[in-house]
Amino acid sequence: MRQTASPEKWKELYGIARELECLEPWHCFHASQLIAIQPAGRSEPLFCSILDSDEGGPGVSVYDGIQGLYDFHMLTCPENSGLSDYYALFDHDALTCRWMSQDAIPSDQRRLICEWKLPTPGTDNWPFFLSYRKRFMPCLPDEDETGLLIDLFRNLIDAVHRYQSDPVCVDWEHGEILWHFYNMLRGCWNTFPSSMPNPRRPYPPMRLGNELLRKRLQKQDGNGAILLVDFIYLGIPVHDHHFERPLNPHAILVLDAGTKALVYKDILQPDDSEAEALARFFIHYVMENGRMTRILARHPLVFGALADTCRYCGVELKEGTLSDIDSVAILLTDLLSSQKVVEALIP
Repeated sequence: MRQTASPEKWKELYGIARELECLEPWHCFHASQLIAIQPAGRSEPLFCSILDSDEGGPGVSVYDGIQGLYDFHMLTCPENSGLSDYYALFDHDALTCRWMSQDAIPSDQRRLICEWKLPTPGTDNWPFFLSYRKRFMPCLPDEDETGLLIDLFRNLIDAVHRYQSDPVCVDWEHGEILWHFYNMLRGCWNTFPSSMPNPRRPYPPMRLGNELLRKRLQKQDGNGAILLVDFIYLGIPVHDHHFERPLNPHAILVLDAGTKALVYKDILQPDDSEAEALARFFIHYVMENGRMTRILARHPLVFGALADTCRYCGVELKEGTLSDIDSVAILLTDLLSSQKVVEALIP
């Protein structure tokens, strides 16, 4: 259960964030150059990306373990993931700290700073923290996340100190990263360059297990339709008492490429499987409308979930730009202040 960190813990976090800021690590690291921090007792490292001031002020983003590394790769190499920047912004897990001017800090966090008398350097370079989770809106870090950041920043300060005082040669361009690893056998920290684990998220193929259903789908008449299939985030906070964070509705949208009509939509719950949701779409559409001729998609999940079924049913599955889906997503985002729009989308 998420619990708010105490004022004392926030003061500790703000103090150590100030120590990290004074080192200005963004002058010797770029956002694509990862620092892997692995304290004693952790089975996987925390991957730190040092952000420069080009967008939103300098800062640090923290990605937890191999799944976090996959998210980092998705965000920094969108051309390889096939996902839009807007979608990737919400579809990742991370903790971030940015140093910003006082005026740029959201009002809720500014109130917290003032009420708890947290240490700030005048009007510039206020630390601003956010916790990102897939299918939820970003929010303040909770007690556990605040504690994780305090411990991480201590170790990151040590790693940056070592790198600045005695730079090691890291072959960033060929996939090396800087590791800061606690050696339990020797009882000390080791800082060294080494290769990065494979950052590409695997999308294993899925096969419908019901052979009778597969044959029924295969025998449906073709309807000549070309469908555009993608996932989108609606970008509006939805409060549900079953969840501790505001939801960010995550949906499958399917458009007919010829008529531009919305032929299928499905709002996913946070624990819903995207692959299973895609299978539900395919079964529902084909049994109700007949077999489509082609599906155009860009999300790797679509290809992993539907490639086998499409091949079996004689449906062409190809990569597409999906500009019409993007237009619908932008339209929905612009209209989300209207409750009627949300009610029309959420069953």
